[in-house]
Amino acid sequence: MESRTKAIIKLNHLVDNYKLIYAKQPDNCKLALVLKADAYGHGAVECARALEGVGADFFAVASIEEAIELRNSDIGGDILIFGWTPIEELKSVEKYNLIQTLIDMNYCKEASKFLDKHNMKIRAHIKLDSGMSRLGWLCYGDKYDESMNQVIKIYNSSNINVEGIYTHFSSLYDNDMESNIYSDLQYRRFITFINELKNNKINPGICHCNNSIGTLNNPEYSMDMNRVGTALFGIIPKKSIKSHWKLKPVMNWKASIAMIKELDSNIPISYSRKSTTLRPTRLAVITVGYADGYSRKLSNSGEVGIRGHLCPIKGRVCMDMMLVDITDYDDISVGDEVILSGQDEMNDIPCESLWKKLGTGPSDITCSITSRVKRIYENMEV
Repeated sequence: MESRTKAIIKLNHLVDNYKLIYAKQPDNCKLALVLKADAYGHGAVECARALEGVGADFFAVASIEEAIELRNSDIGGDILIFGWTPIEELKSVEKYNLIQTLIDMNYCKEASKFLDKHNMKIRAHIKLDSGMSRLGWLCYGDKYDESMNQVIKIYNSSNINVEGIYTHFSSLYDNDMESNIYSDLQYRRFITFINELKNNKINPGICHCNNSIGTLNNPEYSMDMNRVGTALFGIIPKKSIKSHWKLKPVMNWKASIAMIKELDSNIPISYSRKSTTLRPTRLAVITVGYADGYSRKLSNSGEVGIRGHLCPIKGRVCMDMMLVDITDYDDISVGDEVILSGQDEMNDIPCESLWKKLGTGPSDITCSITSRVKRIYENMEV
């Protein structure tokens, strides 16, 4: 059945991106492939299978539910859960051989009691807050000594096997001098904490801090492992990349033209009449709307690709459809394919052209594409 709107996922592009990034890793540096939020909207299970098929063996997700989905789909290797997991769900962490992130002492105390009660032991990584001000032990300032004592205690726990420790950069994507200075400060805080652990005869395990943009730009921050998410899917902001990486977009988001309407000048368009024809106009009715994840904020500002032409959205984006101006292009017809984001032989609509208008980021676009947009996987033989 032909879909009114669909996302074509090019698994060969995903694998090519992985191989390119992997080949440029420092010696003995692992890659954790981040597949949270259904692989940023690309389909976590299908992407994990393709990546596992070419040797990937360490994945990361945001929640216990995402991790179990991968395990139930026979994905092997290590799976790190970044986010908070309810204490009672630690049974699943053990059952599915997952790695849980530990975020503070209160959580660890409750976890330890639960694990003792059920005679269980789990694998874990410690999360340090080096300046993100989100999850984790503060590893600088007045809380440093308290955090050090608590983390040492967790490493020595009998029912929690701490296999690694990590932090997260807040500003690497900004790629300006002030942000780079702050990132370097975060790195030095992290290193200082790890070195003191070692001085206390603690083996910290796998140490990691680099995200996608750090993996591409900052090999000096590479430790035992780098974490890559948006880079895998080819949606890194161009301004953020210091050197040339030939990463390929993995997703092509498409719709179709359902109808072409000819209007006279001075005719209002769509809800609330936010646009009016300034001349005799041909409008194409496109089979996508905000219920599919195409942001209503792109009303009167977004553009789509049709037969190599860049066509502007006119009027307000509706729930299930929107209107674009095709007046200047006689070769456009009903049934023509519309590129919303991605590339084909004639069109190039970078994901960046959408999120920049929204003032957000690349993953905001792909993660917002709803489940009613059919994912179609190409090049399954990877």
